[in-house]
Amino acid sequence: MKNWSPRLDNDPGPLFMQLFRPLQQDIFTGTLKAGDSLPPQRRTASDLGLSLGTVSKAYQHAIQCGLVEAHVGRGTIVSGLQEPEQITDNGTLIDLQTNTPPFPLTRSLLLEASGRAARTLYRDSSMQYPPVAGLPRHRATISQWIKKRFNIPLAPDDITLTLGALQAISLAIAATSKVGQKIYGEPVTFAGIKSAAQYLGRDLCPLPMDEDGIIPEAFEQVARTRPGVTLITIPTVQNPTGLTYKARRRQALAAIAQKYDAWIIESDVYRFLNPTAPAPLHSHAPDRTLYINSFSKCLSPDLRVGLLVAPEQLRAKIQQGQQAGGWSTPPLSVEIVCQLLQNGVADAYMTRLAQTCRDRATLVSRHLNDFRAPAAGSSYHLWMPCDFQTAEKMYIQARNQNVILTPPAAITLHPAPDTASGIRLCLGSEQRPQYFYFALLRLKKALTQDPSSACGII
Repeated sequence: MKNWSPRLDNDPGPLFMQLFRPLQQDIFTGTLKAGDSLPPQRRTASDLGLSLGTVSKAYQHAIQCGLVEAHVGRGTIVSGLQEPEQITDNGTLIDLQTNTPPFPLTRSLLLEASGRAARTLYRDSSMQYPPVAGLPRHRATISQWIKKRFNIPLAPDDITLTLGALQAISLAIAATSKVGQKIYGEPVTFAGIKSAAQYLGRDLCPLPMDEDGIIPEAFEQVARTRPGVTLITIPTVQNPTGLTYKARRRQALAAIAQKYDAWIIESDVYRFLNPTAPAPLHSHAPDRTLYINSFSKCLSPDLRVGLLVAPEQLRAKIQQGQQAGGWSTPPLSVEIVCQLLQNGVADAYMTRLAQTCRDRATLVSRHLNDFRAPAAGSSYHLWMPCDFQTAEKMYIQARNQNVILTPPAAITLHPAPDTASGIRLCLGSEQRPQYFYFALLRLKKALTQDPSSACGII
């Protein structure tokens, strides 16, 4: 490509990696093609204000990754992309089935936050068990950050801290329903919701959806005939479809819950990927909605810190369940989260996560354009809608190419051959960009084995 200019991405870490990452991205997306020449190292150093050693290290790293080749008299040339030997020779499985951040918080940031957290906690703590709902100052910090970041007001005293969103979901299901009861949700949903309902002895049943989310008339029908029924929903960047409910749909569902005294369990864990999404259902029906959020997806899976905001009449029951299941969330983990929220690291990291997911979604759409991948907002996953039987076949075809996708049975409620289902492609579980790129090529090969497998990615 003529007139291509190197650039820095300004992400934390060594300078040579700040130069290498945009170069790598441009090769994977096709901006730079095989045979294109990179600018001479001295010119790059001068243009970007870097030392020659830094530029040389970045170019050498690109050579080691097989992205470029150095030729005497010709300079540095983009090479044809080749699969890493670990994939080709060893049959390495590439994981595209888990929703995790596409890159981790840097070790130095985590170590710094952990050190400050330990000093702060053990300076102020009497080394006693904390309150079941969590330390008041932790709940206040999290409440303030959510209000500032998302403009969602949550009273600190209403918050119960949990071991991630999944524990909050389990506590909410147990508090709003009884063993053997039917509860309702989206026809394709987070596998953890399905697993929690099954473990707790609830029959999780699907409600029909359209392009705006769960159809209100369907919810009203079950709410009218089943007093106190529970609905579980992920209305912002829904997992697995990526759908974000519009404000009018949220208001309609909340109004039905209020009219028939139904319960809504609302998981809002992906709001950080769409911070301008409409206000949560909780804001429209706080007395009928249990609001859940978490820092596992937006900071680190190692930090198992979530929160549950429940109506007052359910809090004692929820905290009883919290106490029986382990007493409370470890204060050290919560203190680390609070340190990251207060020093601005969390905000910067979430912004980078959202951009990286957008970049990877663009890469998917370029290489899987036969499957009509539309432009998508920021999301940890893309969705291929089709019937359950076709999804199962696609999953097996991908597995035969050493690409692991989310099993359709794990995310589909009451699956049958003709049930609406699909395949979820996770953008972050394979953090190595080169492996992610070749996983897409293998996935394309797998899904084109049978024309009936073709379906849109949204």
